[in-house]
Formats: sequence, structure tokens, C-alpha cells
Amino acid sequence: MIAATVALVLLAGGCAARRGGPVDPLAEDRRITAEVLEIIAENDDLVAEDLRVETREGVVVISGVQPDLEGVGRLLERAARVRGVTEVVNRIRILRGDIAALPNAR
Repeated sequence: MIAATVALVLLAGGCAARRGGPVDPLAEDRRITAEVLEIIAENDDLVAEDLRVETREGVVVISGVQPDLEGVGRLLERAARVRGVTEVVNRIRILRGDIAALPNAR
């Protein structure tokens, strides 16, 4: 599901930039969100289903819960390097303990 969402957002977000015209800010935010979602999907240290990403004017807000800081730190670093990102806001809560206790655990 995440892969399908990423593909749709990338297709919708990249159209204006390819034509060489002015970049639509909403399309740019969608592209950024899609790239961050792809980073999440590629990271085995994260429970992707328990994370949400919102982007507005280049500011990325990542929220949700995770079992530890290790994967979260890498996510935040990589998200900050996505083209067009001006700031990354971390609203991820760390719930220590068994990952099976998370609401949408694998």
C-alpha cells in the first residue's frame, strides 16, 4: 500500500517540474512526502504502518510511534536531505518494549 501511494504521489508531484514551468508548491510537497514515505518503506528498523508524514511548504512533520531511536535517527537524517525540505519536525514517540505491543505491529 505504501509503495502504491508513493508511486501515485511521485507521478502527480513530478509533472510540473518536468515541463520546466513554475513548480506548484502543493505538488512539491506531495513529491517530498512521497520521497520520505519511500525512505520509511526501505528502512527495516521502522514499523512503517505506525508513521505518518505531512509536508507543508517544505516542512516535513513525521509522527507516530516506534520501538526504538535507532531507525528514527536515520529516518530524520535522510528526510532532511530530500530536495526541497527546509525543516523536519520529529513528533515520533518511542515506546520501549515489545514491538508486538504497537497498534499496527507487523
